[in-house]
Amino acid sequence: MKLKATLSVLLLVIVLTVLGQDTRPTIIHVDATQAPIGVLHAHIVLPASPGPMVVAYPKWIPGEHAPTGPMNQVVRLIFSANGKKLAWRRDEREPFTFHLDVPAGVNEVAADLDFACEIGALGFTSAICSSQNQLVLNWNLVVLYRPLLSNDRDLFRATLRLPQGWRYGTPLTVEQEDEAGIGFKTVSLKTLVDSPVIAGEHFQTVSLGGDHPVELDMIAETVQALEITPEQKAHFTNLVAETTALFGGSRYQRYHMLLTLSDTTDHYTLEHFEASDNRIPDRGLLDPRILVTSASLVPHEYVHSWNGKFRSPMGLDNANYLEPVNCSLLWVYEGLTDYLGNILAVRSGFWTEDQFRQSRNYKWQWSRRTSSAPA
Repeated sequence: MKLKATLSVLLLVIVLTVLGQDTRPTIIHVDATQAPIGVLHAHIVLPASPGPMVVAYPKWIPGEHAPTGPMNQVVRLIFSANGKKLAWRRDEREPFTFHLDVPAGVNEVAADLDFACEIGALGFTSAICSSQNQLVLNWNLVVLYRPLLSNDRDLFRATLRLPQGWRYGTPLTVEQEDEAGIGFKTVSLKTLVDSPVIAGEHFQTVSLGGDHPVELDMIAETVQALEITPEQKAHFTNLVAETTALFGGSRYQRYHMLLTLSDTTDHYTLEHFEASDNRIPDRGLLDPRILVTSASLVPHEYVHSWNGKFRSPMGLDNANYLEPVNCSLLWVYEGLTDYLGNILAVRSGFWTEDQFRQSRNYKWQWSRRTSSAPA
């Protein structure tokens, strides 16, 4: 037993030493100039050393609580080193990982990946992510990484090229911007995946105040769909004030409520620490019925900045995107957030008290029907 324990400690020391020697960031450049036809191109340069190498594609996606990484929408994958293609094989037991042999004298491996935004997406997923004049980029769709590193220690430097004239919103810090694209500050893989970008031909930003700045960034299929009324703006502003009061202040440095108004992309919402990815129909602000029926979605995802992101229940914040999450505390992560999101929808003015009660009654009846349904 002593020998086994000694070998385990020695192996851990060796791994940590090896990992500590190479602090170079992975470089990822996403060319989204063909987003209007539903294609994203990613060029990824990963630090490497000669010998066997394992590369992975994100499988367990934060906030989706399931192995929903859209591998089936990766339509091209090429590895190369020093301008020459490298042979690779998919792991027989874990299809989200790839094996290749790095030649002598090589210290980085390039990967070229194409992602099809509008094919094969099933269930709760962000994978239908573009239209003729819009893009919602969640970086896990187009990234490859080294699974031996934990997500918060794996550094990434990202750049993004958009169609001409498109504007964007993201919680990532921009270091430079020119005709070649937008260069973001180096961050961990965990922060990159937690920092979506929305971009489009029709874009608007609305300041919502807060103890730390909050912005409502919106894209839409038409200019008219971006016409937010003073009353609607007041609801979003109230949401920031009520939520920060509830939690005794914000934990983020800045926050971007990303709102996609579209009939083409998935109608989907997902939380992040300094942002939320919210998608409703194109007339979501113009038709009051749509905003009422989806009124608790934005508050729900905003609450997650505190409950789930700043403080994550044990087991739901995996260190690596290949590791399954433990959902035993999902009732805290989602259940408590659902309760608070509905309360805040009323306090912010999105709902009246009567609409809140109707929503609760509908969910209670739906829960009874599904729980009593025959197996």
